[in-house]
Amino acid sequence: MTLSKPSKTYAAICDYFRRPASFLHPITTVEHYWALRATIAETRLHAQEIHRQEVAAIHSSHAESRSRDLAEMNSRYERELSRIKYMVLGMLAALTVLISAVMFILVRYVPTTPAPSSRGAVHFTIPILSPFASVIEHETSAVNVPLVVVLLLSAGISLFIWLRCCGPRS
Repeated sequence: MTLSKPSKTYAAICDYFRRPASFLHPITTVEHYWALRATIAETRLHAQEIHRQEVAAIHSSHAESRSRDLAEMNSRYERELSRIKYMVLGMLAALTVLISAVMFILVRYVPTTPAPSSRGAVHFTIPILSPFASVIEHETSAVNVPLVVVLLLSAGISLFIWLRCCGPRS
């Protein structure tokens, strides 16, 4: 189908685009109003897009900083955990040496069977009328001087290791 004569709408569209560019500028107050609203909307949209980009940049920098801080904290705690592991191993070694020393002292110095008493059971009386009479009791103690020395030395070494490894942080 061919068009014999151009329609009125087609002619109006062609005339609209053939006019000079000054015709496209708003002339009436209503056109000015809508043109101003469109300009404001475009400006706000552009500002919002810039704001979103800035927020995204700040968020990514904070996330990077946080991950870096977490990695640093993790490495610091790993170092501290390894120090505590070595301290615990040292304490276990000291405890093993201490138990071995106590066992040696018990085996070496404490008799396995009680010595037979020459008088039988230990029985003593305190004479009330004689203030100058003395009572002699022959008993041995399980806690003697070498055991006390070993316990004090092990406590001192343990305290030194504890304060050296887990003391106040600077």
